[in-house]
Amino acid sequence: MRALLFLFTLLGAALAQSFQMHLSRHDSLRKVLAQEGRWEAYVAEKSKQALRMSRASSAPDGGYTQRVSDYDDAEYVGNITIGTPGQAFQVVLDTASANLWVPDSTNADSSTKHKFRAEASKTYVKNGKPFTISYPTGSVKGYYGQDTVRFGAYDKRGATLMVPGVTFAQAASITGVFMNDAIDGVLGLAFQSLAVDNIKPPFIEAIDKKLVALPLFTVFLHRDGPVLSPKGGVYTYGAVDTENCASQYTAYLPLSSATYYQYRLDAAYIGTYRNQKGWQAITDTGSSLIGVPPDMLEYVARSVFATFDPTSGLYIVPCDSTIPALELVLGGKEYDVKSDNLKFYASPSFVLGDPFIRQYCQIFDIGNKRIGFALAKQPAQMICIPLEILLKKA
Repeated sequence: MRALLFLFTLLGAALAQSFQMHLSRHDSLRKVLAQEGRWEAYVAEKSKQALRMSRASSAPDGGYTQRVSDYDDAEYVGNITIGTPGQAFQVVLDTASANLWVPDSTNADSSTKHKFRAEASKTYVKNGKPFTISYPTGSVKGYYGQDTVRFGAYDKRGATLMVPGVTFAQAASITGVFMNDAIDGVLGLAFQSLAVDNIKPPFIEAIDKKLVALPLFTVFLHRDGPVLSPKGGVYTYGAVDTENCASQYTAYLPLSSATYYQYRLDAAYIGTYRNQKGWQAITDTGSSLIGVPPDMLEYVARSVFATFDPTSGLYIVPCDSTIPALELVLGGKEYDVKSDNLKFYASPSFVLGDPFIRQYCQIFDIGNKRIGFALAKQPAQMICIPLEILLKKA
């Protein structure tokens, strides 16, 4: 009997692994619409929708409404499959939300997105409970279902993280930002306490079912270059990424809130701007910008002779201007973000998006409720794009 128990223990340890999920990269919705000359019209419509939604106080059909950020600046996407056999979707891997949703086959809002067909999956279990997620630019509505979710394609070992019994949202209606974007949906990676209807997030489900060796994941993002690379980066589930990150020098901070990945930022310096009052900051993989306090944004704009365009809500930075490097103090340790990697927007507090993550790998240690920062293993690149939009005003 002891031998049998020992065998089962070894089998469980063998099944708990680490898995790598490779990302792809595309232009953000903001960049696409700006290039097409449609950004100003989009901003105007966005403002109208935000006003209409601010007047709505409750969700219809018994659903629960959660207001979250939009994805105008999302650039990195990952591939997942849902069901058996797997149905493929391109999703934003978002550490600032906690639900998984994809368009449902009943959705008539977009003909370009992949849609989930429940009848085509042998492992689908109907739930039927309605949900609503509200964004500044629209909403996603539908009902819940349950099925097997696979994180990415099979890796070089022929393995993939397969999580059975995941409750996910089937979007029967999509309005606003996601109608214009190439992405299919969102896979939230934050804590369950942040989830609409307290639905267990897919990766938390994987941890609870002991499908990964460690209760954490690592994010590495490739840097910008003269040409947008389709190689976006790597998410490593269940292990620290030692291939792409200088993990031996990882510094950890305790989370101040196990909702978002929220922690204390001690101080921020850029040029002659110095502020040591301290903030609550979060890491957000769903944003290609860094959120900074409005006074810092105004300082940077003045220092680089940026011109504000009130129609688009953006600053235009001349190519011959150089933004000073940003220095952040976290846990008493200094983290420099190089000037060629900086894009800002005004925020009540700091939101550390892709520019910070590209320079420092993020280790999201769910089990110990902490976050780690390790220098990313990639060469620095200096590029200059004429009249590049680098700053966004709130």
